[in-house]
Amino acid sequence: MRVCFLSHCYPSYPGHSAGCFVESLAQGLGRFGCEVSVVTPRIFVKDALFEARGSVKVYRHRFLTANRYLHSYGRVPIFRMLTYMTGAVWAGLRVIKKDSCSLIHAHWVVPSGLIALILARLTGLPFIVHARGSEVSVYLRRSRFLRCLGKLVLRRAHSIVARGANLKREVVEMFQLEENRIHVVHDGVDLSLFRPSDKRAARAELGLPEDKDIVLFVGHLYPIKGAQHLIEALPAAVRANREVLCVLVGEGGMREPLARRVRELNLENHVSLVGEEPHERIPLWMNAADILVVPSLSEAGPDVAVEALACHTPVVGTRVGDMPNLITPNENGLLVEPGDAEAIASSIKLLLANGDRGLYQRMKDGFATRRPVESIEAEAQRHLGIYQEVLRGV
Repeated sequence: MRVCFLSHCYPSYPGHSAGCFVESLAQGLGRFGCEVSVVTPRIFVKDALFEARGSVKVYRHRFLTANRYLHSYGRVPIFRMLTYMTGAVWAGLRVIKKDSCSLIHAHWVVPSGLIALILARLTGLPFIVHARGSEVSVYLRRSRFLRCLGKLVLRRAHSIVARGANLKREVVEMFQLEENRIHVVHDGVDLSLFRPSDKRAARAELGLPEDKDIVLFVGHLYPIKGAQHLIEALPAAVRANREVLCVLVGEGGMREPLARRVRELNLENHVSLVGEEPHERIPLWMNAADILVVPSLSEAGPDVAVEALACHTPVVGTRVGDMPNLITPNENGLLVEPGDAEAIASSIKLLLANGDRGLYQRMKDGFATRRPVESIEAEAQRHLGIYQEVLRGV
C-alpha cells in the first residue's frame, strides 16, 4: 500500500522541526510496509523538489511566495493559500498517478483537507482528514467561510482522525458529526530519542550552568503559544528563587518583543532565547531542564508536553486541548488556566522552591511507575488499521 500525504508543513532538512510529527508518522508507517508519498510546498529555494528518505518519497511543489511558511496565526493569507492549493492539486495528481497511491491522507482540515477532496473527486481515491488542532481552534472557529469549507470536507471524508479526545469533541460540536466517524490517535513519540538521560551530562553538552534551576519553553514564538505569559511570570518566580534560569527554544515573530520585555523587567540574567534547535537535540534540552512550561492559549496535543514526559521532566501546562489528559496534577506536573501568568509563577515557585523540593522529587520518582507514552510505531499501527478499514469500505 502506498499513501499520499498532503501537508502544508514538512521538514525541509534533517533536524528541521516544522511538521516533524508528519515525517515521524510517514517513517513509522514504512516500518510496517506502508509506503508514503508526501506532497508539500517548497518553502526554501534550496529545497530539492524531490528526495527519497527511506521508504518515504517527498515531492515539493513551487508556489509564488517561497521562503515563507504558509500559516499565519494572525490572519488567513488568502492569496498565498490559493497559490499553494493550485500547486498542490497539480502535484498531487502527478504523484498519485506516478506512484500508484491507493489512499489520500490530508494533514490539517484546511487547506490540505480541501485539496484532498478535490483530488479524491478527480482520481476516485478515498481520503481521510487529520484534524491537528490549530486549524480547528483558530481558523475555523474565527471564519464562517472556512467553517463552511471545513464542514464540506469533513462530511465527505471517508474517515477523520483527531489528535486528542478534546479536539474530537470540538470537531463533533462544531460540525455536528457522528462521533463514530472520528478516531482519536495521539501523536507518537520517538522513544529512542525522547528518554531520560543524565542531567549533568546534558547541561555540559549544552553549555548550561549546573547550579541553576532551569525552566524550559520549547515551541514557536507566536502569541498563541503563550511565551509572553511565561515571561510575565518570571519576576515573581525569580524573587522567590534567584537561581531560576528560563530558556526559550524556538523562533517566531515574537522574538524581538519578548527580548524587549525581558530587558524592561531586568531579567537578562534569568532568560536565554537560544533560537531554533534541531529536533534531535530537543531531548537534550528536556533532560537538562528541571521543568517544562507549556503556556499555550490553544493546543491539541501538544507533542512537546508528551516528549517532556517521556524524558521524565515534569510539565506545567495550561488547561487547553488534551493537556488535562496528559498531566495529572501533583503526579507528573501542574495545570494552570491559559493566560494566567500569576498561576504560572506560583507553579514554578511550588516546584522549584528553595529548601523544599519534596513535590518535585515525588514527581520525578513517580515517573518510573507511570504508563509510558505512546510510540511512533503504535501510532503507525493505529493509522494502518484506519487505512485498511477505509479501503475495505470502498
